[in-house]
Amino acid sequence: MAAALVPVSDAVGGGGSGGGDGDSDGGGCCCDAAAPRRWRPWQPRSRPFPPTGRGAWVAAIVSAAATAFAIAVAAVYPAAAMPTAPRPSAWRMSIGTTAALGDWAPEDAATLVTATPTYVGARWGQPVGGTATPALYQTYRFAPEGNLSYALPVPGSSASQRGGSRAVGNGGGAVTVRLHWAEMWPPAAVPGVRVFDVWLGGERVDAGLDVAAVAGGGVALIRSYHVATSSASMGVRDGVVRLELVGVRQSPMLAAVEVLVSAPWGRVNNEGEVNNSRTREGPSPNGGEWRYRQNGDAKPWHWNAADVNNGTADHGGGTSNDDDSSADHGGSSSDDEGRADHDGDGGGGGGGGADGVEDSSPDLSDDEQGPSPNASDDEQDPSPKASDGEQDHPSDAFDGEQDHSPDASDIGDELPLNSSDGDDEALPDATNDDEDLPPDVGDVPVDPVLPPEHKAHAIIDELLPAIDRDDDGEELVELTGYRSHTHAFSENGEPGRLIATAWFNEETQEQLGTGLSIKVAFPLGSTNIRLDVTDSTGDVSSAYGMVSVTSSVLPGAFCSYYADPPDFPLPLDVRSGPRPVLAEHVTALDFGNNSDAHPFPRGPHSPAGDDDARWAVRCVYLFPASHDGYYHFAAESDGATVVTTGHKEVFSRGSSGRDTRWSGGWVHLSEGLNEMQVMYKPGGGNRLRVVATSRGGSSGVTVSGDSLQYDQDAIVPTILSVEPSSSASAGGDRVSIYGAGFFTNSTDVTFGGVPATDVRRVSSTLLTAVVPPAAVDGTSEVALTVTTGAAAGKAAGGTSNEVPFYYLSNASAVSFRYDTVKTADGSAPFPLPSGISIVMGPDGRYYLGTYAVGVMVLTIDVHHTVQDQCTTGSLGNRTAVIGLAFNPADGAAVRLYAATSSLYYERNLGVPKSAWNNGKVLLLEPNDECLGVTREVITGLPVSNHDHGTSALDFDQDGNLRFMTGGLSNMGTSVNAERLGGISETPLSAAMLIAYINRPAFDGAITYSQTEDQDTTDQTGGWDVEIYATGIRSAFGAVLHTNGQQYVTDNGPNAEFGDASASCTSVVPGGTHGDELLRIERGGYYGHANRNRGRSHPRECAYRWPDAPGNGGYTPPLLSFGTGSYTGIVEVLSNVFPDLKHDLLVTRFSGGIGGQSGETKRVRLSEQGHRAAFAGDIADASGVDLTETPHGSYLMPRVQKGELLYVAPVYLRPSRNDGDGDGDGDGDGSGSGGAPFFVAVKPHRGRPAGGNVVTIGGLSFGSSPSATFGGKPCTDVHDVAADGTSFRCTTPPADTPGSLVHVAVTTAAGLTSRGRGRGDFWYMN
Repeated sequence: MAAALVPVSDAVGGGGSGGGDGDSDGGGCCCDAAAPRRWRPWQPRSRPFPPTGRGAWVAAIVSAAATAFAIAVAAVYPAAAMPTAPRPSAWRMSIGTTAALGDWAPEDAATLVTATPTYVGARWGQPVGGTATPALYQTYRFAPEGNLSYALPVPGSSASQRGGSRAVGNGGGAVTVRLHWAEMWPPAAVPGVRVFDVWLGGERVDAGLDVAAVAGGGVALIRSYHVATSSASMGVRDGVVRLELVGVRQSPMLAAVEVLVSAPWGRVNNEGEVNNSRTREGPSPNGGEWRYRQNGDAKPWHWNAADVNNGTADHGGGTSNDDDSSADHGGSSSDDEGRADHDGDGGGGGGGGADGVEDSSPDLSDDEQGPSPNASDDEQDPSPKASDGEQDHPSDAFDGEQDHSPDASDIGDELPLNSSDGDDEALPDATNDDEDLPPDVGDVPVDPVLPPEHKAHAIIDELLPAIDRDDDGEELVELTGYRSHTHAFSENGEPGRLIATAWFNEETQEQLGTGLSIKVAFPLGSTNIRLDVTDSTGDVSSAYGMVSVTSSVLPGAFCSYYADPPDFPLPLDVRSGPRPVLAEHVTALDFGNNSDAHPFPRGPHSPAGDDDARWAVRCVYLFPASHDGYYHFAAESDGATVVTTGHKEVFSRGSSGRDTRWSGGWVHLSEGLNEMQVMYKPGGGNRLRVVATSRGGSSGVTVSGDSLQYDQDAIVPTILSVEPSSSASAGGDRVSIYGAGFFTNSTDVTFGGVPATDVRRVSSTLLTAVVPPAAVDGTSEVALTVTTGAAAGKAAGGTSNEVPFYYLSNASAVSFRYDTVKTADGSAPFPLPSGISIVMGPDGRYYLGTYAVGVMVLTIDVHHTVQDQCTTGSLGNRTAVIGLAFNPADGAAVRLYAATSSLYYERNLGVPKSAWNNGKVLLLEPNDECLGVTREVITGLPVSNHDHGTSALDFDQDGNLRFMTGGLSNMGTSVNAERLGGISETPLSAAMLIAYINRPAFDGAITYSQTEDQDTTDQTGGWDVEIYATGIRSAFGAVLHTNGQQYVTDNGPNAEFGDASASCTSVVPGGTHGDELLRIERGGYYGHANRNRGRSHPRECAYRWPDAPGNGGYTPPLLSFGTGSYTGIVEVLSNVFPDLKHDLLVTRFSGGIGGQSGETKRVRLSEQGHRAAFAGDIADASGVDLTETPHGSYLMPRVQKGELLYVAPVYLRPSRNDGDGDGDGDGDGSGSGGAPFFVAVKPHRGRPAGGNVVTIGGLSFGSSPSATFGGKPCTDVHDVAADGTSFRCTTPPADTPGSLVHVAVTTAAGLTSRGRGRGDFWYMN
């Protein structure tokens, strides 16, 4: 859920969720990820830059021989006030990039000398104020634990060119370090969240820098620091300036850096000097570290003892030069792509050395901040979700990558490494100051050794921001870890369990409580927390998160749009008069069509293309007056404009017209925050800008940045839409309400004045609620409204606009219940060891694929109890059966196709990485014991060295087998991908394949030219297995819908599990995004890169994000999911709820014992099936896969809970006089009296010649039922259930091959029930 390639709305480079200062919740694994854990022996330690060889470190900085330095503090000059200066030579580096940006070189890994892991955040496409180059600020690097440190080369210096242990010594010439920031992470867009110190050359030059406080959120901030270069100074040594950003609160960060050199400036103003007094502390140089005490503060200054005598500053990842005194900034061991290698795997850092590019501007000291960004962000969700950062992948009973997927409500983007599994990799101990020392001084980095088992897994559930509404300085917050679980399994497949949980304040180590749910009062600000869980094997796992408590005041203004208002100006009371139909958050009162302004949005108030539409906008905000006195407000606008404060009008322009002109007025304001409004009704020019000036001040400044705040508790909510927009008169459906201003937890939803139940605030833009019963019988239209309020007597937000909602008298309320399938006597849950996949056979039994146990066959009755069972036993050492299917063309024969994969094969089987071709499709048929393998249908299929295998088996209408092969990489390359197995893509991986199993002499024995180099291997055999569609990363479920379309659930990538392929030869840092619902077309490419296939199809070399436009051969997803991993998928063919028929149901993976229960989502398709929309959840429980039963229930294996879930409809039996099945009744479902009710037929597909044996389920069939398929009788009726709930028969031939027909059931009394929708049974071609 993310990094250079990232979703604009919620991307995190290198971040997961659960700690530090942000989150991203993406897709891909079968677990919801925990936050970083402390380093363990099998976890790789971060290296500051690529090593020269095993056991050797490249010099981070040159020897510290000099004893004095002088640095001038940051000079903050307006551009116009800068002294004239010679054009400087310059070295410029854009942080977090791997490609040049104009004159800006990409980040050079050699310059990064941070001792602890750092990560890249990216918000491409997000507006940045105060700059003409927003791309420079849309990527940045941050350090969650420790400092962010760089060794910056000084261009043009003899030392930087030839090495040598000496200062630059250019006669006192000026070296200026110019640093660039923009606070792009929304939770830190308010003052006080991210604070850090700036050190240059060991001297603190900026204390307590808060970018958001100085510049505002999303606004460029540039500060210049002059570094003196006399021979007595340590500011510049050997052509290098040491930069350290030291965290005070949250993670220090940096977007770009420049080092500029010009002719001497002359004397530095004495006011800019700092106290250089210091004493040296700590070990001697032989100990590898000096500490300087500066102004009373001890600060570490690391150096490389290994290079103490060679005078070398080797920043490139090349071999250290003992004799030549060279300064290698080029990255001599960089890979072909110039990829900056930050993880110490031996790759180099490329490019970005001293480029000597001249600065086009003489301004060396512009500490400037531009106007606020113009784009709006209509959601402020400031808290990172300490929750999972890891996705739940179905086949991963066994492990997990990090989750992904951010959901739409998340804005978090910046967390330290959050592995899917707390045991994969974590930050090193931040207290160890020896992390970047050579082997003879500190710790030696070691190659990672994976743990033998993947066991306890702590997960902190989503942490929404808490708001201190009673202004007492703290707020009660509930902490939950329900998704915590263990991956431990016994040899027979029985899952382990958690036995202890404890919560801690990570900063004080105070224990906060025990249990999976506790409530704790937290103070304003951010508090780091930790959850420790222990499982039944004694394994302990920790998850880390951050609790954020904020005030109700947020930065920006909140603007509401009104359609065709009857009067203007609008009433001053926002809670009276017309209701808005659209709302947004803006960061500046500057609107229009020019490039610097925020465009007015199109919407229900102003239809697209209608420039003369009558509408109005009201923006409410708090203006911070610095003192009591008079202030002048003015507006540049066309049309009518009014500015008010409190209940006073500051000025108004009453006439409308296309001409833009100024109007304004003076008003006396009290010191502090003053409530203000601006109202505007366009005259045709669509231009509005508001400026403010205090008496005696200079010209007006656009109201933006710190001058713009609003109280979320006072915002009137706005509804944009509701899905679904109708329900049965009985209610009971859960709907999603989309809009803006849903800020308060105290929120009421009404349907025609009747309160909804179970209202849940997902975010400030999304609510869910359960529809109440209609107030009146019959079909009716009612008004849906949302009312927000606040506690502690604060002003309530108010009531929203009205949106129509429809009650349908002939629709059944969609309602489901769930429980576990029980043993034969119903007394206990049926134990299901590690069930993964499920399918119903032509014999009416259920077949379940498992991990290590083979295939289980169960007879399950209408009451969801297991009456009979058998098992095949293991189908291979630690083999997972991830996909199962029966071919409808086989008729009544029980011939099961099973996909097997040896996951984690290197670890589990002790075989090399090149053994990725272990996937198979087997044919199993009944034998004396249960089932046995009668044929290896397909062999040589690609399987990842992690948890992506062969899955989603299904047969098309021609009897060909389609199935999915998982991606072997995170995002298309093996670069930095050890955590996903360390291999890249192959000819048939990350794709949907088609096998023509009906061809004579079918060849499914896939072979390759070699298996060592995945990128260049070729398929050399098994030619009856072909590519159908590509770019599918890790699909688990697939369904061939009766509309003829095939839909697939695909798991998204995970930050820190591998880099993304940007082209056939270049990579960018990996990221995270949510899971996807895909509509598969032959020949389509769905975004997951595969460089092997890219050799002949270049489009497959570039990883595509879900929000990328559908061009260049890329097909975007129909839908993107949010938090969690979405796996199982099925078409609803039950007739219980006619409104639900032909919708899709998608399941979310649920965790282990004690973990979260999951959810079963409903997805509604358009008539042709080319569009999709979420339509709520049918149950807040689910499993990894699902299949529909003839009785309208759904069976779902839960791999980590060791059980089989059922989700069953709750409905009334039709009455005797209601032959079409939509009436009411007593609901007992027994006997032959009353009208029959046909629910479903299974299997629902068969051959056109007929002869398929099917099970028909329903109610009140009696003892002698009959059925027709498209009007033709189903023969050989048998196995009639005594309670009248089912029978079996043999299908007739089709009138037309490929037709979808209705099924009708008739009782001996002549009463008939017929299926609904488009049809019930689908004949093959």
